[in-house]
Amino acid sequence: MWRLPVSVLAIFLLSCSDDGLPITFAGDILLDRGIRRQIDRSGIETLFSGVSDILHGSTFSVGNLECPLSNINNPQNKKYTFRGEPIWAKGLRKAGFTHLDVANNHTCDQGAIGFAETMECIKSEGIGPIGATCAGKDQVLLASGSDTCALFASNLVRPEPGEIVPDSVAPCRMGADDLSLIVRQYHSTHPKHFIIVLLHWGREHSESVNPEQRNVAHLLVDAGADIIVGHHPHVLQPIEIYNRKPIIYSLGNFVFDQAQPSATRSMLAGLVIKKGRLTKVRIFPIVITNGIPTRIGNSDFIMPIIPQADLGLFEVSKR
Repeated sequence: MWRLPVSVLAIFLLSCSDDGLPITFAGDILLDRGIRRQIDRSGIETLFSGVSDILHGSTFSVGNLECPLSNINNPQNKKYTFRGEPIWAKGLRKAGFTHLDVANNHTCDQGAIGFAETMECIKSEGIGPIGATCAGKDQVLLASGSDTCALFASNLVRPEPGEIVPDSVAPCRMGADDLSLIVRQYHSTHPKHFIIVLLHWGREHSESVNPEQRNVAHLLVDAGADIIVGHHPHVLQPIEIYNRKPIIYSLGNFVFDQAQPSATRSMLAGLVIKKGRLTKVRIFPIVITNGIPTRIGNSDFIMPIIPQADLGLFEVSKR
């Protein structure tokens, strides 16, 4: 009989307050190419100066780390390969990130050794990795007061033809069917836990949700997921409510050097979870200039992606 893996990475923040559990999610973070040049000129802290107050304002803040942080420079046979410096993990923690999703198509750009070094350096700064095992056997638990949230993550982007996928030290690439089984059994044994699934998926630079994304999202919600949060397209995609559960198909970029107008419009999503329920989704409109995200008050590009029938759940920041 198949059983839920018992290996669980639990990260708790004790709190005497029971005002709910706030968690903020950011999109793709690249620390190479044009962003490397920005860091060399002004330091990594400048990348987050316009948004760090939002990240620090949540009990937990999660970003998608779109590159390894490694001294290894042995790139895979891919069209695009990235590498950041291990010392930059300190800047990510200082910016307010408590956790980083590593289940994507770039954290193994420098192979298994580069990925292992990435895990070591972010953990040394007190940052928890999410989606850091091949089989997806580790759920990250976040807790505050009486609320507990379980995070699952997987990379659904197919490997490139020349890419070598490590078979031991590597992030999660679990398919939707297997992931839904894990979510379903976790939900049955922990019915009061709030379940978040982070997915790296979709087509790059497409502002439309494809049928595969929609099918996967619905499968996971039916299995017990309370919300889906996605990234990889580098642009914003519409938010859907399915069976009263939000699906944020793509947060867009967060720190990235792409200059196309659609790739410079982004958002932070701040969830508020109380008594096992999602009570609010706070949306912070973000504009990226020269790779640097800045919070803005204009929500013109945010309102069209929010389901108008469910505006009561969403709160769009005006500043």
